[in-house]
Amino acid sequence: MVNTGILGLLQLINQQSSGFETHKAAFLSFCVFILFYAILRVREAIDWRLRPGIVPRLVGHASHLFGGLAVLVLVSVVYVPFALVLLLLWFLWLSVVVYDTFNAFMIYSEASISGSDSPQLPPV
Repeated sequence: MVNTGILGLLQLINQQSSGFETHKAAFLSFCVFILFYAILRVREAIDWRLRPGIVPRLVGHASHLFGGLAVLVLVSVVYVPFALVLLLLWFLWLSVVVYDTFNAFMIYSEASISGSDSPQLPPV
């Protein structure tokens, strides 16, 4: 998805100056999603070293999901049908992330109920 986003950004930049005027909302949405992505990536890097657990995993997954949305915005500017296919893949990815996070939460809560001090979660 990152390569596709780069290609979409290059297509947007290579268009004449009217390209930015006609797709200003898409470009601003891209910038907002990239800002959320960057903030969450920094937060994940800080949290991962300080306290391993569910929250850093969830922040890491959320950052990648925002990055994927940023790519989808740029791809939709260039070729809408391909963006719709990627949107379906993004929803599939979202459902896997929700399932993985819920599963990790259930393992963590069962381990804390059974009396284990700090359960070991598998790496992201």
